[in-house]
Amino acid sequence: MNSAGICREFSAVIGGLQTSAIHVRHGSTPRIIRVLLSPLGARAVLGVRAAELVSGVFGLPEIIGHRGDELVERCAGADGWLERFDVLDDILSSGLHDRHVVPMPLQHAWARGITVPEGAARVDAVARDVGFSRRHLTELFAAEFGLTPKLAMRVARLDRARCRLQTRGESLSAAAAACGYADQAHLTREWRKLTAATPAAWIAAEHLPNVQDLSWGVHAGLLHG
Repeated sequence: MNSAGICREFSAVIGGLQTSAIHVRHGSTPRIIRVLLSPLGARAVLGVRAAELVSGVFGLPEIIGHRGDELVERCAGADGWLERFDVLDDILSSGLHDRHVVPMPLQHAWARGITVPEGAARVDAVARDVGFSRRHLTELFAAEFGLTPKLAMRVARLDRARCRLQTRGESLSAAAAACGYADQAHLTREWRKLTAATPAAWIAAEHLPNVQDLSWGVHAGLLHG
């Protein structure tokens, strides 16, 4: 269910970068494979820019066509998790294409501004690094990733804080300090703005463990259940 209260049912779902909460509900005995994909890889793996997925949730076949249906069918008939993982590798790698790459200046802008482990460079500094004006960088960045650099940095910083709270068990104040927030209250305000929940409420409601959880930035998500 999205922030507008619209519900859809999927066998395999993909969502882009989000600036509001998406609620995923599943049965009492779910069997789920969750894959986190960097927006830099959206073109290569999915054949679309990350901007085409932003703030949305789609059935996987809507994005990758018959390969999405094949993934669901083969995973359902697979003999165990190792075979399911092999199916996932086979289906997703079958669509890879060398020409589907993000332009190098935007790759650098993403790495410089978004995936810095303990914070992010200012937009002006990133623009200077890639030789663009701030306005030109913002236009190209938004066209590729669907968010402005400033908003993407906010989402990435919140994701780093979330990872620290969930996987390291840090306190709110420690996570806030490590991720560049002014204080615990600042982190809580940002969390409310972007998720409509407090950090404690969000973490308590998150029941899907994630073995890929790394505090390097934000991802596009692929979920198969």
